[in-house]
Amino acid sequence: PLSNHFYYMISVSVFDAKYKSSDNIERHTRYANNHTTNFAGGYEWKNKKANKIFGISAHALYAGGMRYTPIDIDQSELAQQTIVYDIAAFSLQQKDYFRTDLRFTYRVNRTHHNFLFALDIQNLAGNMNTDYFYYDIYLKKVAEKKQISTVPIMSVKYSF
Repeated sequence: PLSNHFYYMISVSVFDAKYKSSDNIERHTRYANNHTTNFAGGYEWKNKKANKIFGISAHALYAGGMRYTPIDIDQSELAQQTIVYDIAAFSLQQKDYFRTDLRFTYRVNRTHHNFLFALDIQNLAGNMNTDYFYYDIYLKKVAEKKQISTVPIMSVKYSF
């Protein structure tokens, strides 16, 4: 709801996601992270003379880690690539995921069209969340690939 130029939203989800494979065994899916919590909020103010709106908003996401399949180190070494234990599909879970984003907007409204200019700073806190695991043939062990840190994104949107 927008009240005195402020708005916010909070959502919490608790869930499970499973599938039954061809071997008739029920397993977790990759996305069975069990919980997700979102907070989004912001503030907008308007320049009444010029029909321009400025805004700042923030978003925070806290969720359980994604599921993954354990890596067979011996077979990976022989094949010189990542080989997983299919029989244990998605039986392991990554660490919980946390990310914060910040957005600045400038919107110009006209009768038949409008412009939106935005600067998004994704992963503002710079959390190095896990992306995936793989077998590193040079280190001869399972390695963790992290997601990228803070990412600034500028965008322009024209609607007519």
